[in-house]
Amino acid sequence: MTKDELIGIFRTAKNNYRLIYVLIVQTSQEDVMLDFISLYKKFDEKIKILDGIEPLLLDRKVLIHSVEQLHMTVQRAVIKELFEGVKSYWKSTKQTALLRSQNWYQIWRIIRNCFSHDYRFRFSDHDKKFLPISWKGIELDERMDGEFITIGHFSYEKIWILVNEVEVFLKNELA
Repeated sequence: MTKDELIGIFRTAKNNYRLIYVLIVQTSQEDVMLDFISLYKKFDEKIKILDGIEPLLLDRKVLIHSVEQLHMTVQRAVIKELFEGVKSYWKSTKQTALLRSQNWYQIWRIIRNCFSHDYRFRFSDHDKKFLPISWKGIELDERMDGEFITIGHFSYEKIWILVNEVEVFLKNELA
């Protein structure tokens, strides 16, 4: 993978994260779904991918739950796949030490583990060497072992800040 390819992966992940946030905002408005139902009927005549979508869109509780689940899927991809791409790039370009020296690296690595498995903090002996750890108001310590990760631990905003900070680092600091 080249640096430009990795930066492209970041751009795509950020766009996906933006789009899911748009969906979160849209679904918070009840009338938006009614407008969508009338609009999609004009565009979905051939493949019928949206057949049966109306009950989902009109049941606020189910809709909100479904959008939250979709958000978690996109969030997991942003955290996990970007981490793996960056890690692979740094290994192949022999810049691992530079990666590990960044103040966000250990937080990102531990958060990635939560998202990759069961959304719980599961601190290994290796992880515990770095605890307690903090970055931009996020604080992790051994008392959290076994807890579910929540938006209180790692908000939409913090994910966005992390992704942007890593991307700037990629563009400006890596060979």
